[in-house]
Amino acid sequence: AGRAAYLCNRSTNCNRSYWTDWYSASRFGTAPGPAAGLPVHFAWCVQWASRLQRDRQGRILLSGYSSSANLPASATAAQRESGGDYDGVIAEFDGKGALQWLSYLGGKALDMIDDHLVDAQGRITIVGHTESNNFPVSAGAFQRRRGGAYDAFFTSLNNSGSILFSTYFGGKDQEIPHSLSAERSGNVLITGISASTDFPVKNPTQKKRAGFTD
Repeated sequence: AGRAAYLCNRSTNCNRSYWTDWYSASRFGTAPGPAAGLPVHFAWCVQWASRLQRDRQGRILLSGYSSSANLPASATAAQRESGGDYDGVIAEFDGKGALQWLSYLGGKALDMIDDHLVDAQGRITIVGHTESNNFPVSAGAFQRRRGGAYDAFFTSLNNSGSILFSTYFGGKDQEIPHSLSAERSGNVLITGISASTDFPVKNPTQKKRAGFTD
């Protein structure tokens, strides 16, 4: 059996499950894990769930990556079809677990979403890493071409899943972001690792790579 992700809404003392959605490659059945036996609403394959977040409006944002080509991407999606072997996937659900929209995000090779956040205006910021040469980037992107083995990507979506901007971010070797956080000013901070000697820096506290990866 392969991997699968599922959503489960439980009571605060974890003794009751209100609803469960299981995202697997199988057909409709019952959910595994803490909510075993509850009805399943969807059946597709999001094998790796990287981040789950609930915003102030009660929306649930799930991001990860998948090898499935049959996810129910919405009409407003940034990308309606799978681009390659593994694509990033981001989806929004309402407070009862009903899917509102879903989008792929990736090119012909391996693309993985590592983290996302939602700001006060409902915009969704995503970071991940990609080895695709055709990852979707926007006009005026900071970096329009992949620089190395893996590059980080930095993408912003509106609250219906359409791209506001998207860019590669990396040097000639590999970059893998780990997490995102936001300042009160609206600036976004990204943390991760880089093995590139030509990683793009500006006003740095450290100008050059010191080890194999920094």
